Amino acid sequence: MEENLGNFALNEEEFNQFKDIKIGKSMEELENFDFSGDTELNMDEYYEMVHLYNISQTPDTEKKEAIKSQEAENVIEKYGETFLGKEFVEKYKKERENLSSFLRRYEVNTDLVKNMTEEEKDKIYEIANFLFDNFQKIHNNLDFIFPLSFEEYKFINEVIIKKLEYDRDGVFQIRELKNNYLSHYPKFIKDNANINEMGTTIDINMTMVLYHHITRYKVKGAQTDFELFLSLVIKMEERLLLYNACKTITDRLSQDFMVWGGALTVDDIGLKVNEPELKVVDEVTGDQIKSQGK
Repeated sequence: MEENLGNFALNEEEFNQFKDIKIGKSMEELENFDFSGDTELNMDEYYEMVHLYNISQTPDTEKKEAIKSQEAENVIEKYGETFLGKEFVEKYKKERENLSSFLRRYEVNTDLVKNMTEEEKDKIYEIANFLFDNFQKIHNNLDFIFPLSFEEYKFINEVIIKKLEYDRDGVFQIRELKNNYLSHYPKFIKDNANINEMGTTIDINMTMVLYHHITRYKVKGAQTDFELFLSLVIKMEERLLLYNACKTITDRLSQDFMVWGGALTVDDIGLKVNEPELKVVDEVTGDQIKSQGK
C-alpha cells in the first residue's frame, strides 16, 4: 500500500519545486504586508506558509514527513469524493480545520495562554480533546461507496462462504461480514431483477475483513474468476489506500495535539504538572500512541 501511495503523489524533487515556488510567493507577500494599515492579516493562511517554510529549512527526516503528508493530501483530493461522497469530505475537512485552528489560537507560547489560570488551561484542554476525539472517530468509521455487480457478489459469496477455511477469529469475522454486508445483496437482487450492479456501502472494518480473507484465495488460471478477483482486489486496495491517507493526516494531527497538550502542562520553571496521561488510540487497528503530559 505504501508503494501505491507513492504512485499518486509528488516525488521529492517535484514536491520541493512546488514548495519553493509557493513559499517564495507567500514570503514576498508577507514581507510586503502593510502592518501599519487597516488591512486584516489572514493569520491561518500566513501561519501555514511560515510553517511550510520552516519545514523546508529543517533536517531531511522532517522533510520526509512533510512529503508523506502531501502524498496523503493528494490521495484524499483524488479519491475522497468518489469513494466517500462530497458531504463526508466537507465534514472531514471542516472538523480537521477546526482542530488545527483551535491549537493555533491557543498556542502555549502566546500571552493569551501564558496568562491563563490552571483551571482555564484545563478547560481549553478538554475542548481540544473533544475536537480531536470527534475527528478521530470520523477517520476510524469510514463508510466507502462500493459498487458491486451480481457476478462479483456471487464470487465473494462462493469464496468466502464455501471455499475458504477459518480459524476461531476468522469464524467470528465472517459472521460479522455476512450480517453487516453480504446479507443485504440477495434482497437487492430480488427487488431489482433487471439491474446488475448495486451501489453498496461498506465500512472500513468490513473492508479490512473482506480484503484479508479474500486475498487468501488463489485463482487458477486467467479465466473469469481471475477477472472478478482482480476487480475486487483493486476496488478494496483503492479504498484502503484512502483509509491510509486519512490515517496519515490523523497521526500527524495527533502528534501536534500531544505536543500541545504536553506543553500546556509545563509550569513557568519547566516542571510538568501532575496530570493523567493522554491516550490516543486508533479505533480500527487498536494501536495506542503514548503522549507526554495530559
